[in-house]
Amino acid sequence: MPHPTLPWLGTSLGFVLFLDMGNVFTTASEIWPSFLRIHQPNQAACKVLNSSQPDGTPITPPTGGEACRFDYFSYAPGLGLRYTTPIGTIRVDFSYNLNPPIYPVTCCSTNPAIPFPSYVGQAPHFNFFFSVGQSF
Repeated sequence: MPHPTLPWLGTSLGFVLFLDMGNVFTTASEIWPSFLRIHQPNQAACKVLNSSQPDGTPITPPTGGEACRFDYFSYAPGLGLRYTTPIGTIRVDFSYNLNPPIYPVTCCSTNPAIPFPSYVGQAPHFNFFFSVGQSF
């Protein structure tokens, strides 16, 4: 289906509105129970950076022992511009992630003299995509 065109600019330049949603699941059986879940479950557990205290005692997450979970769908509405060229369509998309995931980043350095600091990360709300060619 051709994209809507912008007045006074001809048929080479157009725009699209879209809603992107998705996630990556370990097994297919996790998809349907997560389909209507729009918020990351148990975000407090995702903010726990260490799995053990300095004396080796395990740290129990503040949520009663649940692990950080990502079994939900992330949604991002957006606006895209399309410019048709002889080699293909140039696409520029802007989106806003409504529910970006929070995740702990912990790692061990291969050099003990240079430790890798642990931190809590979060995916950005604003996203920008540039591509050449039609989407599939």
